[in-house]
Amino acid sequence: MDEVKLDGKVAIVTGAGRIGQEGKKRGIGAEIACQLARLGAHIVLNDYTASFDEMPGYELATSLELEGAADEVRSFGQKVIAINADVSNNE
Repeated sequence: MDEVKLDGKVAIVTGAGRIGQEGKKRGIGAEIACQLARLGAHIVLNDYTASFDEMPGYELATSLELEGAADEVRSFGQKVIAINADVSNNE
């Protein structure tokens, strides 16, 4: 089967900030973003890196991890924008 090419396309990946720094597990969003970049897509990364008081104990990605994910995407030669935002509701 031929590999899909995404040259010139833009992919938006939410939950993409967890890259496995500081002993944390790597998240699926960061891995998906890298795979899409490898296929030629430019990437918009999103993660919510602020405090999340509503869900104590839920580990959020850090701003450094989100920037690290952006650096990984850039390593594939693609353009990337990293956005820290909560997209869990439309308010």
